[in-house]
Amino acid sequence: AAARGDEELYLLERKAVCAIALQSGSPIIPGYCFGTNEVCTVVDPFFGLLRRLSVRLDVALTPFFGRWWLPFGPPARRPLLVCFGDPIHCPKLPEGLDRGSMRAAVEAKHAELLAAYRNIFDTHKSAYGRPNAQLTFV
Repeated sequence: AAARGDEELYLLERKAVCAIALQSGSPIIPGYCFGTNEVCTVVDPFFGLLRRLSVRLDVALTPFFGRWWLPFGPPARRPLLVCFGDPIHCPKLPEGLDRGSMRAAVEAKHAELLAAYRNIFDTHKSAYGRPNAQLTFV
């Protein structure tokens, strides 16, 4: 189990935003919101089975409690800190680029995006009161 304040981001296989940005030549603005894991209490009565199934199916199957312990209720009142990084410039790739070159460009941009998320997290985690928190990409 992760320590309090540690975060997991399910981003290792999510590369479509990089592909779209490279196809259109649009910059990517990385952003991170601290505190989102604290606005609801997630319950998994099956010892992590629902979490693993959620990751596998790419859909949230875990029930949660919000404010006043209401099931699927309004979020608890917790401070949130939204931080943005520097834009990641994505040059528009030429039409008809072969699949291997496109994949290599997307992989490189995705690595740059993950590094930007880690930089945002490490730079601002103390401001949110979690100086020892760790960020893990899943």
